[in-house]
Amino acid sequence: MKKYVITGNGPAGINAAKKIRSIDKEGSISVFAEEAYPLYYKPRLPEVLSGEVTLDEIIIYKPEWYESNNIQVKYRTTVNGIDILNKTIATSDKQNVPYDKLLLASGGYAFLPPVEGIDKKGVFTFRSPADVENLIQNVKNNNAATIVGGGLLALEVGYNLTKLGIKVNIIEIIDRLLPRQLDQEGAVILQKTLEDKGFVFYLKDQLEKVCGNNGVEKVILKSGKEINTGALIVCIGIRSKIDLAKKAGIEIEKAVVVDKYMRTSTDDIWAAGDVAEYNRMVWGLWAVAMRQGNVAGANMAGENLIYYPQSNTITLKVTGIDLISSGIIDDDKYEKIVFKKDKIYRKILIDKGKIVGCILLGDITNDKKILKCMSDGDNIENYKNEIINPKNRLDCATHSIFHKNCILL
Repeated sequence: MKKYVITGNGPAGINAAKKIRSIDKEGSISVFAEEAYPLYYKPRLPEVLSGEVTLDEIIIYKPEWYESNNIQVKYRTTVNGIDILNKTIATSDKQNVPYDKLLLASGGYAFLPPVEGIDKKGVFTFRSPADVENLIQNVKNNNAATIVGGGLLALEVGYNLTKLGIKVNIIEIIDRLLPRQLDQEGAVILQKTLEDKGFVFYLKDQLEKVCGNNGVEKVILKSGKEINTGALIVCIGIRSKIDLAKKAGIEIEKAVVVDKYMRTSTDDIWAAGDVAEYNRMVWGLWAVAMRQGNVAGANMAGENLIYYPQSNTITLKVTGIDLISSGIIDDDKYEKIVFKKDKIYRKILIDKGKIVGCILLGDITNDKKILKCMSDGDNIENYKNEIINPKNRLDCATHSIFHKNCILL
């Protein structure tokens, strides 16, 4: 009976465990989790902050699921070391656990910039339920919060703080919001929409100093501007947890280097999710972690599954606004078709009649068809203006390019 050991119970680790169990019904699966909770849907943590959902409501697999699949999870337990020669791991509760196949899926940690005062009480990151609870306790006594970062997490945290009546300031080092998902024009529309909701933005600026006696009272920016605030939330990305692999002598660069099978440089050890680097990329996306975990789990159980990266597609409601962003979003060498009206911004980029990227902000009509055409490489030359106009809800009966793969809206 094989012994499978997984460090981390996020989407990569638990998807791997699920895949292993679907192939190997008898092997033991042990998961070591630093947190105290079963797998939960981390992208919805901001909604826990505002009270729109509870933590229990975003837990994906309840304890009975783990029990029925014979997956053992040890919570509040850190893996401190790997003995490659003897194929064991050392845990924080002083256990040496043997493995036949090991998956590193311990994820990442929030990055804090090295600025004066960053260690003061009232400075928060936003990665876990504990972070959420700490922030909730803080904002009960404050009416203003400042967020460092203009990405998806920063805006979602800010939006949910506004629901609590908190004034939100956003500090972003570059000149626009969501630089990975929006071009300049789309970012301007989103910014105006959020300003109407009460956000205040400090773009092309950065945190220089955190001030206060018993906690955060104000922050000073590089421009010299000062912001009075009772809380500072840092949302400027993550760093992969590489120390475990580094100490074991496993190859690392930005993260743990893996091949197309999610194998590391060391026999019988795989990596997936935020801790893994494939083709010099660490995605930091939930869907990517799930796919990588699935591939790793299959191969740990004896299959020969290859990981194929997909288009970097984001589909979500950011601050209550529908947004889909996929592929190339801003490149002058491609043809652009744009529809813009009020708070709606829709753009597709076309190369030789084929969609290579899109932004749908505020109205995602025809999103399934656009993404399907993009993934299949369909030629949309004769339909591009109809696709981009949200008034035109495309159907199979009128457009032959959709006959083969009809998707009803």
